[in-house]
Amino acid sequence: MKTKSYTCKAVFLSAILTFCSQSSCGEREDSEKNTQSQGEYTKLLAKRPAPDLDTLAQRSNPESTGGSGTDVFYDILKLRDIGNDKAVPVLEKILEDDNYSGRIHGFAAAQALFCIGTPDAHKVLSKYLLTDKYNAQLGINYTFHWNMNPSKGDNFIEQYHLKNLSKNMAVKLETKENKDENVQKLDFKITLTNTSQDSYQIHDMEFNLANMLFLRSEGGHFIKRLSPFPVQPESFAGPPRPKWVKLAPGDSHIFDIIVYIRPKGKEKLTYRSIDDSAKIILETDDMSWGLEKPGKYIVYAMLEQQQLDEVYLKWVQADKPWLGRAISNPVTVDIKIEN
Repeated sequence: MKTKSYTCKAVFLSAILTFCSQSSCGEREDSEKNTQSQGEYTKLLAKRPAPDLDTLAQRSNPESTGGSGTDVFYDILKLRDIGNDKAVPVLEKILEDDNYSGRIHGFAAAQALFCIGTPDAHKVLSKYLLTDKYNAQLGINYTFHWNMNPSKGDNFIEQYHLKNLSKNMAVKLETKENKDENVQKLDFKITLTNTSQDSYQIHDMEFNLANMLFLRSEGGHFIKRLSPFPVQPESFAGPPRPKWVKLAPGDSHIFDIIVYIRPKGKEKLTYRSIDDSAKIILETDDMSWGLEKPGKYIVYAMLEQQQLDEVYLKWVQADKPWLGRAISNPVTVDIKIEN
């Protein structure tokens, strides 16, 4: 069995070229246009009246010129609070029209359906979210960004995002505690194994590796991930061409991720928003989590690859990429700060 190992390295996020699918571009557009601080969506939605269900799907259609896209987005998100089961067919139509384009309207409709919570709502969610076409990474990020009710958000992530859909790629997560020049750290090892009889290509990520990790407290609450402010050196010549690695049947590929444990105030990078309640920072070169207290935390690893544009695949020289969502069994880590 072939095994390749790569270690997470520092990169400058403003110049990153990731999987440039429409959905990833949709995330960047939303994060740049919406500057709401934590809790802002909750306050804003509380003041909005219930939307007109008779016109909502039409106004949300990508080809519609019947209203502001942002205004329609807030109308869809408002349905999280109402719990009206009559909205289920409308929200399903929005997901159908969205067609996994990465538009924020589809992700908002999914959150609203989960909060409505009827059997019909869950039937729609299973149809549209438990598929390789759905971008689970974005779906998880938006539960935090749009202030979804924390307990509902935790269940939403567990039931429809950290759900293994792969039958041909296995993900194994291992970890051990370590020290580096008196700095506490966790060494994570993610092993991807092709369990099929066919050869596939995996994106050989050299940055943003921590995007594969998801933390949950022992009490069941998922921890929001933070990205640092981008810093770009004057000598930076542009992002490198993304690399791919071929996995023949039975082959494995390893990612090593170092996560440092630091008291708040001693983190290496500067982040957009660390909650005031955070006392401990878990930090890589491109990602961070703010923890309220020491203790045991559960960690999952996700490998997600979706259909990409043929022009892009030709540019990166990938002719048979693996498609799917593969989730590891969770591991438990004991987070503590030593004096």
